[in-house]
Amino acid sequence: MATAKKKAASKKPEQQQVTPASEWIKDAKGSPLTVPSGKTCLVRKPDGMQAFMSQGMVPNTLLGVVQQSLEDKDPDKVDLEAISDMAMKNPQALEDMLSMCDAVVIHCVVEPSVEPVPLDDDGNIVPPNKRPDDDTLYVDYIDWDDKMFIFNYAMGGTKDLETFREEQASAMAGVLPG
Repeated sequence: MATAKKKAASKKPEQQQVTPASEWIKDAKGSPLTVPSGKTCLVRKPDGMQAFMSQGMVPNTLLGVVQQSLEDKDPDKVDLEAISDMAMKNPQALEDMLSMCDAVVIHCVVEPSVEPVPLDDDGNIVPPNKRPDDDTLYVDYIDWDDKMFIFNYAMGGTKDLETFREEQASAMAGVLPG
């Protein structure tokens, strides 16, 4: 008995390679994601919806349905249909869902950098024609379909998104331009 313990104690655990900082940094810089408009951005994928909840990005009106969705389904994938259904029934929830979508896009898109919509001193949105003419990409400049695509990707819907563009192209193949 003592011999078996001695043999087990003398075995050295396998040496594991430490992941270099460059790998961690590479992951933090995001992965290329081509959105429905054909544009590509670098997007970091957070560790599920819990990351957004812990950062306060999920408004109170949506918190219950998000928590229920996480309990009922895959914890890394939120039931976006349940959130949309709730938003369609409640104007405040709809506004909150749109704000959450913008916040997720701002948080997840690494390059180009996406900024919140600028507000004036009274808290009103500065219209695009009154903003400085620079290269700042504000979240309201991003097409709705592109925003939702990024949002779905961030929420864990990657399997659904893999064929999204191909299906879009097939569906639109018979439509003549103009």
